[in-house]
Amino acid sequence: MVFVKMATVRAKSAREGDLADSMNRFGAAFRGQRGLVDCYVFKERGTGKLVGISVWDTEDPFRKAMLAVRPTPPKYLPDTLPDKPPSIQRFEQL
Repeated sequence: MVFVKMATVRAKSAREGDLADSMNRFGAAFRGQRGLVDCYVFKERGTGKLVGISVWDTEDPFRKAMLAVRPTPPKYLPDTLPDKPPSIQRFEQL
């Protein structure tokens, strides 16, 4: 069953490009992890809201990958910190 993790965040300033780069580095840390189908970063038109999506074979490989990459979380530049913590959603295919 396919599993999807989605994080939504908005940059504190007009530097959403730096925040997007940081999110892409986090996605790059997932590359090579067993069970990853693919990961993406999207920007919502008009609002600057960023959405990070990772698609996994199942939830178990996602959990293991989080443990593997969590020691090196993305490094945000001080003025690109999100306004508030990311909104995290998890989905599974029905």
